[in-house]
Amino acid sequence: MQKTDERIPISKEQKRAGDHMRLIVDRTEGNRVICEQEDGTNIELSVTCFKTRPQDGTVVVWDGILALPDPAATAARKQKLQSRFDRLKKR
Repeated sequence: MQKTDERIPISKEQKRAGDHMRLIVDRTEGNRVICEQEDGTNIELSVTCFKTRPQDGTVVVWDGILALPDPAATAARKQKLQSRFDRLKKR
């Protein structure tokens, strides 16, 4: 698991590409927030990277300094997971 310091800047490649990392909050452990990256690996962020303490399952966009919630992506993710669960229940 990759750990981050309080505020780690994004890489030069990400800046060049204009990328921000989309992360899913997995859990909070004390002052650390464990997030899943798009490739499935985990990254640890300090809670100071968030304006408010995030809830599990929230999709956030992290620019290397600040992680902001993405309500539309979070709602879409929840809907997709609910659809999968509903399909499994019908089996």
